[in-house]
Amino acid sequence: MRVMVRGYEHAPGRHCGTTAISRLLHFYGHHVSEPMCLGLGAGLFFYYQANDAASPSRLWMGRGPDLETDCLQALGVPVTIRRTHDNAEAWAWVKGEVDGGRPALIGVDLRWLDYYHTKTHFAGHKVLVIGYDEEAQIAVVGDNEFPVPQEVPLASLARARTETIPPFDLANDWYEVQIPATLIPLERAAPEAIVTMARRMLDDRIPFCGLIAMDAAAHDLPTWGALRDWQWCARFGYQVIEKRGTGGGHFRKMYAEFLVQCAGYCPDIVRLNLIEQMRVIADGWTDLAMLLREISERETPSGFDEAGAKLTRLAGLERQYNETALGCRCVLPAG
Repeated sequence: MRVMVRGYEHAPGRHCGTTAISRLLHFYGHHVSEPMCLGLGAGLFFYYQANDAASPSRLWMGRGPDLETDCLQALGVPVTIRRTHDNAEAWAWVKGEVDGGRPALIGVDLRWLDYYHTKTHFAGHKVLVIGYDEEAQIAVVGDNEFPVPQEVPLASLARARTETIPPFDLANDWYEVQIPATLIPLERAAPEAIVTMARRMLDDRIPFCGLIAMDAAAHDLPTWGALRDWQWCARFGYQVIEKRGTGGGHFRKMYAEFLVQCAGYCPDIVRLNLIEQMRVIADGWTDLAMLLREISERETPSGFDEAGAKLTRLAGLERQYNETALGCRCVLPAG
């Protein structure tokens, strides 16, 4: 027998995590946009990995690893990530949510989601489980990349929740949430999230994260031409900036929309000219992505020096933006 969450309204979006959070909040009567979810989750970040044993051997990511929990907590939503290596226990968690009439937010590796028809691993993907049929052995999920909910075999879903490759390490991750009737007001949540993100980007204690990692990637880029997989590194670099659920410009384009939507809640956004700064940064990432795509299609490696120069400029712009964003202050309305 098929069991479905009643009242859930599916809609596609630009990024998996922000779409899932937005639709989950919408289910509980809170209309929070996808860009707002990105911003409240202090969502922009930079992670760089150089590992000759990996594929690709050089990769970066542009969003924070804890965007989902950070967004929900910024709004006053209690959230805990439950993890287990027991697949039966993991399915019982999700089944219990659906049986209780609630969508279940989980992490998956889309390599094992049959409807993607891909052999490429990406275990940073988030979906909402909104139904199941144990007789037919399928689950129904809301996935941002598709206009309607998708069916996936339960065996494939179990594999997608556990069989991953670095830098991700899934163990049947399920987000246990308790969404209240009233959320923290955006006048408070938005500026706090802006400052939190800036502090994280400027933190130089972890060499492969934040702006210090962006500087390292910019310094490293001119050497990519000597790599055995230089074409795949360039192609993947382009994809994670512009194509793989980022909304364009390495998530920066959507973040600029967040700033526009929050300008009424936080006057410092306009005073500090954060919107225009972020738009320039987003355009710069798109420009770098287009160059990397061109490089990936060449027969011999060339253009990595130019790419490194572009990333060096972007690192400077991002440092300037985040140093400025530290000046955002919370201004609650009188009364």
